[in-house]
Amino acid sequence: MNALNRAIFKVILSDQRELKVFVTNTYYFTEYTLEKIQSVVPNIDAIICSNPYYNYSISAKKECINSNIGLFMFREFMGAIRYQGEKYFNYLLKDEKASRISRLSSALKKSEILKCNCKVYLFGSYLRQKIFNDIDIILVYPDKNTMSGIELIKNEINKSFQGSEIKIDFTICSENEFSKMELIYDNREQIL
Repeated sequence: MNALNRAIFKVILSDQRELKVFVTNTYYFTEYTLEKIQSVVPNIDAIICSNPYYNYSISAKKECINSNIGLFMFREFMGAIRYQGEKYFNYLLKDEKASRISRLSSALKKSEILKCNCKVYLFGSYLRQKIFNDIDIILVYPDKNTMSGIELIKNEINKSFQGSEIKIDFTICSENEFSKMELIYDNREQIL
């Protein structure tokens, strides 16, 4: 890593990629902040919000992804630099992934649906990316007699995201169908 000035660094990675990195101590990083940085420092590859108590807006993160600029908190940057493309720009910390899994798992375990013997799996961009498209959920029933439990689970999950604009995409299948299911990104995590 070479300091070009107080806020700009050139980071040379072991795979020989070079990143021009802007480090900011901005209280809350927004699209406006991005515009200001780009007007002063064109061709930036990454922006790090260095203060652990501050953050960035989701809209700024989306704008950076669309502009092929990595926007990260310091911990995110340290994990993301091992990757390229989507995994780099939209890196999701392991503890954030675990928190997403735990949130839904806890909500389901507190309800009466445990008696229905159905299984619930999370998968897709929700477990792969900081900015996700939707929450993909697979509901698996053991036999036709447990189909009523599926509606209970759907209602409980929808209730836990009530008031948010998050889209939930349910796939419902039997155990037999589930065993034959093939996904492009098979990152299924069982939560119930």
